[in-house]
Amino acid sequence: AYIFTENIAIEAAKWVFSVEMQFNPSSFNYSLIYLGISDSIITTPNGYAVKIGGSSDEVSLVRLDEGSEIKIIDGIDKRLDVSNPNVKILVERDTNGLWTLKSKLDTENEFVLEGEVFDNTFLTPKYFGIHHHFSSTRSDKFFVDSISVEGNPFTDRVAPSLLGFQKEEDSLFLKFNEPVSGFGKITLNDVLVENVMIDDFSVHLNPLQGWHNGELNKLLVTG
Repeated sequence: AYIFTENIAIEAAKWVFSVEMQFNPSSFNYSLIYLGISDSIITTPNGYAVKIGGSSDEVSLVRLDEGSEIKIIDGIDKRLDVSNPNVKILVERDTNGLWTLKSKLDTENEFVLEGEVFDNTFLTPKYFGIHHHFSSTRSDKFFVDSISVEGNPFTDRVAPSLLGFQKEEDSLFLKFNEPVSGFGKITLNDVLVENVMIDDFSVHLNPLQGWHNGELNKLLVTG
């Protein structure tokens, strides 16, 4: 059983929620709380999730690579090895990509650190979600409460890199290493280029103003 809602928080982000299971979790009966994933098709998402339960009866942070779980914070084994685990979970991620996972059982007064890790593999989530994996006798014994999600969307702070260019008659095509959304300005030999067309990874300058055939040309891209 699963449910999703839109979420793009990933920078300076904080997730808080409580999970109760009225049984001792196992490798077949556990919960995944999707902090931020790429789509709502649970077999193939990219993103991050907290796994509660599983064979080690722990709270862990997993990265989902096209649906495959890769444990990046291995929580404390047997922490949930009780008949009725009730745990509050706190996850934080800073702007540099440092993830911190903490948990607090209902018998405890303070959060316990499960682990920390740097991971910047996936930065543009679309959804937050809840997924319970259970046998038929456990279907009505999961409870999630007090959900809070805070944070900002990813901000790309690294400028695109120019991979190369191609000149064709009165046109110049620039190829970049990532999709380009816009520029402050482009100058060619100190002449402002006004006719700029952007197409994903490519920028097309036409007509080409200021180009000197057979000479060294200076192209400056800013913004």
